[in-house]
Amino acid sequence: MLPDKKRLMHETDQMLRFEGGGACPVQYECSHRGHRYYIRYRFGWLIVTRDLGVESEKEMLTQQLSKNEDGCWSDEETNVYLWLISQALIEERLESLNIPPIAEIRRHPHFKKGRYPQYVHTVCREDHPHVELCNRVFSAKELEEWLTPDELVKHNQYQQNAPEKI
Repeated sequence: MLPDKKRLMHETDQMLRFEGGGACPVQYECSHRGHRYYIRYRFGWLIVTRDLGVESEKEMLTQQLSKNEDGCWSDEETNVYLWLISQALIEERLESLNIPPIAEIRRHPHFKKGRYPQYVHTVCREDHPHVELCNRVFSAKELEEWLTPDELVKHNQYQQNAPEKI
């Protein structure tokens, strides 16, 4: 189900806060209504587990998103999938969520750079050993706005070298 235009205007206000990222596997966590949710994408399969590692653990969603046994999402795919999961959690319909496969995700209105994934990037341009204060966390959307053209080319080349999605 595609969101209506009114909801699109307020997407950032309605998206839950996620922690994590990575590739092979992609792993995120978020808290909502007293539960902790673990999101994992590996070998083409998305699994969302509630309260991982505790007695009340429950696998809430399992879907194959790709026939290719990949474990990577592009910035745009990450934005769509986390937005869909966030909405399903907010609306208490995670178990009935039908997520589009990677081959179809480009048509989704949220297929754009957004709040996730997040990148740590050195913002200090000084020539010295960098410390934590020299770094800043950027959303995928912010990173494009901040990077120099050469840095942006390197970042995009890295993204394009991710395994092909089928």
